[in-house]
Amino acid sequence: MLPLIRLTPFYQGQMGVPGSDVPLGVRAAGGLVIYLGATIGNVVASDVNDGTDPLNPKATLAGAYAAVTSGQGDVIVVLPGRYNFAATVTLAKSNLKIVGWDFWMGRRMPNLTIFDGNGVATPLTIDADGVEVAGIAFENVEGHGAEDVGIIVNSTQGIQGLNIHDCLFRCGLYGIQLGAGAFVPTDVLIHDNLFWLIEDTAANAAIAIVQAERVVIEHNFIYSEAVGAVFGIAVANVSTPGTFIVGNYFDMPAAATAISRAGATADAKMIGNYFSGGCTPITQTVDGGLCAAMNYNASSAGGVLVDATT
Repeated sequence: MLPLIRLTPFYQGQMGVPGSDVPLGVRAAGGLVIYLGATIGNVVASDVNDGTDPLNPKATLAGAYAAVTSGQGDVIVVLPGRYNFAATVTLAKSNLKIVGWDFWMGRRMPNLTIFDGNGVATPLTIDADGVEVAGIAFENVEGHGAEDVGIIVNSTQGIQGLNIHDCLFRCGLYGIQLGAGAFVPTDVLIHDNLFWLIEDTAANAAIAIVQAERVVIEHNFIYSEAVGAVFGIAVANVSTPGTFIVGNYFDMPAAATAISRAGATADAKMIGNYFSGGCTPITQTVDGGLCAAMNYNASSAGGVLVDATT
């Protein structure tokens, strides 16, 4: 019987099994851990690798995704590098985590792990329950087209439970789009992300919600270099019990709108958000379901509460 060896440098609580096809063994802790990496130094990345060894990782997200199993809590750890997408990768396996190396090692904001859309309109689509994405920088700009997005939550089956946090988004159209499919995603948490709006195309938004239920958007920083009529958070049509937009910071220019609420059943609670840069803080285009409290506009003379809508 082979002894089990605990391998702490790569995943706390992992267990290595000597005699596997890689030197450090197969590691598992509530699910298999698959490494995605670039060929740098003594690291040789290839989708032929089984991906369980950080020195011999998978080379593409598609390759790493093919190695995980739905429902067992598998983790894809993305090592430092820039990963150019050749096509959309759809995550349709439940209880999957994709975690950047920066976040894995305790650094809150990604700077070494980059998913580059590389001309692909949507590099990542999520369509499964219980998916978590953390510590990834999504870049999809620089003239690739007005339809460039970071993550789309497609929802072809009414997915439940999604957590996107500690990521950076620099995208041409949307950083995150919720509810693009026929069904309504529920129980979504988007927090502690940094959104950089670059392009001036009208209706660009850091977060665009088509339809969703029970959504919490909190503690995000949304900044715009664009001078056009862009949005920070655009709530198009959210069903009861609605969306909670809490404690976010918006730094956007005069033509921009921080929070735009529209749609026949839109239901948004906006509490404790901060606005600067001269943007319109909140616009309400429909009646009903509105709750705004303790929202603060630092751009006004002396600062002012802006809970009333325009």
